[in-house]
Amino acid sequence: MTVIEQIIESVSKTIENALGVSPLDILVQILGTIVLVLIVKKFFWKKVVAYLDGRRAAMDQEFEKAKAAQLEAEEVRAKSQEELLELKKRGDAMMSQARIEADREHQEIVQEARQEAIRILENANRQIEIDKEHARRELRGEVVEIATMMAGKILDEELDPNKYRDLAIANFESGESS
Repeated sequence: MTVIEQIIESVSKTIENALGVSPLDILVQILGTIVLVLIVKKFFWKKVVAYLDGRRAAMDQEFEKAKAAQLEAEEVRAKSQEELLELKKRGDAMMSQARIEADREHQEIVQEARQEAIRILENANRQIEIDKEHARRELRGEVVEIATMMAGKILDEELDPNKYRDLAIANFESGESS
C-alpha cells in the first residue's frame, strides 16, 4: 500500500469512528442529495418559487391591509376624539348658557318679588291712611253728636245747637293739632 492509500484508509477510519458513518455512505448521501436537488430544480423549482412568491405577496398584501386598517382605526379614533371634544365644548357652552339664563331669571324673579312687596306695602300704607282718615271723620262726627246731645241736655234750648257744634269741632281740631 502506498502512502496515499494509507492516508485515505486512516482518514476513512477516523471519519467512521468520529461520525459512525463510512465515507462511502457519506459520498452516496451527497450524490443523492445533488441528484435530488437537480430533479427538484428541473421539475419543481419554478412551482416552489412561485408558491413562495405568492405566499410572500399574500403576506405583503395582508400586511398592507393591516396597516391600512390601523391607519383607518387611528383616523376614526382621532375623529371620535375631536367629536367628543366638540360635544364637551357644546355641553359646557350649554351649561354655561343655562347658568346665565337661570341667574337672569333668578334676578328677574327677585326684582319682581321686591317690586310686588313694595307695591303691597304702599297699598297697605295707603289703605291705613284712608282707614285713619275715615276713623277720624267718624270719630269727629260721633264726638260732635255726643257733645251736641250733652249740650242739649245741659242747656236745653238756651244755646243754639249749630253754634255749639261749630265750637266743639274747633275745640276737637285744636286738640288734634297738639
